[in-house]
Amino acid sequence: MNSILEKNKPLILLFLSLAALFMGVIVLLKIRSLEGQEIVIEKCSGEQDNGTEATIKVDVQGEVKNPGVYEFEKGANIQEAFERAGGLTKKADTKYVDKNLNRAELLIDQQKIFIPSLSEESNASGLSKEMSGNPDKISLNNATLEQLDSLPGIGPSYAQKIIDGRPYKTIEDIKEIKGIGDSTFGKIKDKISL
Repeated sequence: MNSILEKNKPLILLFLSLAALFMGVIVLLKIRSLEGQEIVIEKCSGEQDNGTEATIKVDVQGEVKNPGVYEFEKGANIQEAFERAGGLTKKADTKYVDKNLNRAELLIDQQKIFIPSLSEESNASGLSKEMSGNPDKISLNNATLEQLDSLPGIGPSYAQKIIDGRPYKTIEDIKEIKGIGDSTFGKIKDKISL
């Protein structure tokens, strides 16, 4: 047997070399055919990479038929949150919703959406009915994004966070928003109300 292998050694080496070359060409052609294509690698287990979640949770409260915390796929919008909560009630302040909420806006994990009732309705100046006698103060629970943005130290992003955190029971509750501390609260406490 060894003599047969020794005798055919050059032929065997040639065959193995050709097989390796053929396999290399196949692999190279396969790699080139995949260029420009997106390769998606999915995990088989239920765990997500790097703590990212495929779903988000949003708290929908106020004048919706079924208030509560709902789970959505990433990419869902405010309109989908309304639908999941059963839609707006007859008491909902639809003028407020149309003016202050963008139904196409994407939902954010742990976001809160609060729909005020007509009894909490804002008057023409945007201040709550209770505050209409004190036009110098801005209502945390009813002011528009633009009104909140006008407060010192509050920009559009914090104004949106204030709206998302509604309703407030005390004006000090605003300090629970990350980034609004004692310093900012000190600048605005005399300019805000519930």
